[in-house]
Order: sequence, then C-alpha cells, then structure tokens
Amino acid sequence: MNYCPRCGAYIPEGFDECLACGYSIHENKQADAGQAARPQGHGASGGQTTATAQAPDPAEYHQAHKKAEGKKTEEYEYGTETQEKTKKKFDKATEEMRDASEYQSVSYLSYLGPLCFIPYFFCGNSPFARFHAGQGIRLFVLELIVNACWGMGLFGVMAGLAGSVLVAWCVLNGFLNVSQKKKRRLPVIGNLFS
Repeated sequence: MNYCPRCGAYIPEGFDECLACGYSIHENKQADAGQAARPQGHGASGGQTTATAQAPDPAEYHQAHKKAEGKKTEEYEYGTETQEKTKKKFDKATEEMRDASEYQSVSYLSYLGPLCFIPYFFCGNSPFARFHAGQGIRLFVLELIVNACWGMGLFGVMAGLAGSVLVAWCVLNGFLNVSQKKKRRLPVIGNLFS
C-alpha cells in the first residue's frame, strides 16, 4: 500500500499521483535527488527542511476534505430528492390528465339529473369521473328540492324560480369544468355533504 507523503491519503496501485492532493511520486524522486546534491543543514539550528515538513498536517487535511465531501453529498442528495419530488408531481399530473381524457365523455352525464349515478357506479376506478358524479348527485338533490318548491304557493314559486336559476348556473359550471378537464366544485352546493 502506498500513502501520499504530503497528505497521507491512500494511493491505489498503478497510480503515480495522489488522487486527493495531486502530489506526484516522480516529483518526490526528483526533489530527493536535488536534495542529495545540495549541502545539508542550513538555518540557525542546522536542521533540514523537507517537502514533508512543509506539507499540511494530514489530520487537518482529512478533516477539511471530509467536510467538503459531506457538503457535496448533501447537495447531491438534496438535488436527487428535489428531482424525485418533481418527477412524482409530473407523473401524478400526467396520470390525472390521462384519466380526465379517458372518462371525460361519461363525466358529462353527471350533470344530467338522475344520470349522475352512471359514472358514480360504473367508473369507480376513475377519480375524475367519481368527483364529477359526486358534484352531480348534489345537483340532483337540489333539483328535487326545487321541484318540490313549485307546489308550495307563492313563496314556493319564488323559491322555485331562484332554485331553477341556481340549477342552470351549476349545470353550466359542471359542463365547463368537465370540458376543461378540471376537478372544480360547483358554486354554492359544491361543498355540501363533503
């Protein structure tokens, strides 16, 4: 096993350079040859200054290297997590659009009186059709109440007129929502019994 004399990192067999700090073994041999040619002992204490003595402390280098690697890993994981969330959102939106396209025609029945029960019972695996069937059932209950109001004298007739306008408005909104492939609630009655 070879270890870098500068930083102490492991150098795999077959490599001439340290993968961590870029230190070259060839440079080390040339530096050693140059030092052998130079007279030894300079400075006040007559000590020798080598490349190893000038190198940073391996422990400090490894700590700094670990922090940098940890930061890169966190960034990578965060990026991967964000990509996965975006992919899930895209897949969900694609699935919803496919479902709306497939069951759009039958969802129109939801706003045609008692026909609202057809998509409710026969399209149970479609969230789009089930949603509009639920809105259609609310509308059907409103229609029954409005029809009952017509036989209750003057106030019943007034309530029936107001209710008929509301029913027509809800039917138009329902058809518009289905044609736009949106799961929007009907005005006024859309949140009842939810």
